[in-house]
Amino acid sequence: MATVGAGLKLFDQFSNTINHAQQAMNSTLIVADRLKQTLQGSLTLHIDVTSPFKPF
Repeated sequence: MATVGAGLKLFDQFSNTINHAQQAMNSTLIVADRLKQTLQGSLTLHIDVTSPFKPF
């Protein structure tokens, strides 16, 4: 009977590990999707060429 209990405990720990990995992957995919949306957007640059260059 000890082997059944040990097997169930091992399975439970493995399930928790897989669940945490899945949550991390879902979070990663959400961030990647936000990054993709941001990079696909328009980009506007405003460059002021009227002032002279001032070296540091």
